[in-house]
Amino acid sequence: MIIINLPYIAAGLLAVVVILYFTWPAFRQMLQIRGGKAVSKATKASEKQRHEHKRLTAELNLQLDNVASARANATQAEKDVTAAEADVVKYTNQYKTAVQGKASEDAKNAIAGKVAKAKQAVTNKQAIAAEAAKIARQAVEALDQARESLQDFADQIENTEQKEALTAVLNTAAESSMALRNINDRLSAAGAASREADHDLEKARAKNDLAMGSDTDREIAAIEKQASAAAIRAELDKELGLG
Repeated sequence: MIIINLPYIAAGLLAVVVILYFTWPAFRQMLQIRGGKAVSKATKASEKQRHEHKRLTAELNLQLDNVASARANATQAEKDVTAAEADVVKYTNQYKTAVQGKASEDAKNAIAGKVAKAKQAVTNKQAIAAEAAKIARQAVEALDQARESLQDFADQIENTEQKEALTAVLNTAAESSMALRNINDRLSAAGAASREADHDLEKARAKNDLAMGSDTDREIAAIEKQASAAAIRAELDKELGLG
């Protein structure tokens, strides 16, 4: 029975790859090109930005509970003030009743003490409520600012992606230009090959022209663009009273 030793096979293949890498320039170039493209593709600027945007969004969502708690504390503090003010009214009415009913001095003093204590509670709770409201307001403002910053960051990511797309188009165009230049250099070597390359070149130019649209299409697009700009300016002039 044949026994396959996978670790030895893997080690052998790795050794072959290493030998080819250092002894065969074309093989080394291929690995460098493929490896470079893989690393570049995995570390695009927009991918890094989207990863960071996702992380920051998660952090923002975690802070929602804290902001909600701050607002709840402010609301509860206002309710505490209202309750303390109600106690002042209650004990004040009790004191009036005690005075009108000719209650004992001890009873009137006790109720008066409750009134004073309730008034002090109102003062204390008002200070707490004011501080709680300030904290809640600051928390909400910070949350809104963070959301706005995240949206700006998202817009920046889209701009980065557009730049990357344009870069890819330019790189492709550069590669195509180099390939066409090479074809032109080889055209002088053979008439038949030259005619065929000329045909391919004209076909590529025709495809490029067709992709850009006809002269009429471009003229119409320019007219529409000018009309749109004129309409926007007319609307703005009307709004500002400049017309």
